[in-house]
Amino acid sequence: MDKETIDLLQYIPTHITTWSRKQRPLNIHYDAESVILRYEVSMRLPNNGFKNQEFSCTIPRYVAKNERTFEVLGLLQAEMGKTQNGNLSFSNHECHIINRVVKWFERELQLDKPKWKWSIKVNINQPAYKEYKQLIESKVIDHWTTRTQLTKEQAYPKMVTYVSEKYTKNKKLQFYDYGTLVLEYKNNLFSQIIKNFVRKITYEQIVNEKEEHIRGYMRGIIAGEGCINDDPVSKHYTVHISATKPEEREIYKKCLEKIGIEVKVYTSYKEMLISKRHNIIRLLKQRIMTLSKSKYAKFLYMLQRYQGINEETGYFMGKIKGVWNKHPQEKIDKIIELYNSGIKGTKNIADMELSIGDYDLMGGELPAMIAIETISRLIPGVLGKPQLLKERITKKGGFIEYAQYTRPEIFLPKKGVKWQVPKVLLSGNHKEIENWKNKHSKVIE
Repeated sequence: MDKETIDLLQYIPTHITTWSRKQRPLNIHYDAESVILRYEVSMRLPNNGFKNQEFSCTIPRYVAKNERTFEVLGLLQAEMGKTQNGNLSFSNHECHIINRVVKWFERELQLDKPKWKWSIKVNINQPAYKEYKQLIESKVIDHWTTRTQLTKEQAYPKMVTYVSEKYTKNKKLQFYDYGTLVLEYKNNLFSQIIKNFVRKITYEQIVNEKEEHIRGYMRGIIAGEGCINDDPVSKHYTVHISATKPEEREIYKKCLEKIGIEVKVYTSYKEMLISKRHNIIRLLKQRIMTLSKSKYAKFLYMLQRYQGINEETGYFMGKIKGVWNKHPQEKIDKIIELYNSGIKGTKNIADMELSIGDYDLMGGELPAMIAIETISRLIPGVLGKPQLLKERITKKGGFIEYAQYTRPEIFLPKKGVKWQVPKVLLSGNHKEIENWKNKHSKVIE
């Protein structure tokens, strides 16, 4: 059976917008394998004369019609620059999503990876101190070039850009933050073909596609424009999808309803809400949340707050065969191979780097145990009193910490120095102890 394809010929516009915002007719020639596109622009010469300059582009006539293609189309709809500025641009903060999009363009449209230009945007103000600026830029550049195999030669002269104080007051880059990679391909003709392709799929076709294609498309939309709202205090567990235009919200709503997921759309609110237990579970079972690893992890954490979710889905009890969030076998094999060979090439397979401090240890056992301890205690059911953990997490994601004391009650480190446990902590008065903790606590971001 032949694989399904999409004929790009039906998405080619009749006219192209030039840099001067003028419309020029597009000459189209095609055969069974490719489409050749040309248009001309009248250019002014130094002697005030004019000459016609031709711009051309050749693209494959067909691309694969499968879930992978619709995932990329959803990602492009969510995070591609829509203005007609002569550039095809795409941005994301996850390496595997960047790699997926680049590989799709390479495989389906023969756009080789070296043709992309890139820069990194970090959500902090430009550091005042040169040393800290160099540290940040070295960290994020190494992260992205290592994991995407994009070269420094492909980067713009200003590899790392910052956000002005008008939009953020952040001064420090969090250890887990590597910024957002911005990809650009400068080709006015090619960029308009892709933007027209994505627009027509979104506005004219997607709601009438097969369910598997709709799932792929919405997987891309949520990976780009979705967020998880996990509020254990109010017990509001929702997935939000941002969509500025009302017609886009209506399209996404119809797509989700077609695969059995109910959505709330508000006319005065630029986000859509997926709530209610049965809808959240359908997101899980149809793998709609799996494209973004970071959002999927938050989604699973939120899902486990539902009572009886283990028994209802079997997902968290190891009863499902072929669970889709397991590491691929080839990655497991690669880890074993690296372990047995002694090669220190773990950056090629790791999803993130984690430091427990700036010091040397004799092995990786203690860092691994510390990571397991600190992460597993966040999983519902691990702590005997989970409310203690909730009380120490701020709404902004910070962690409330206070001074810790142990025996002896009085410690004399050297002559003339005496350290003593505060009397209130030895009083047994729980209310006063709680007041003392609140007074002497601080938030760790």
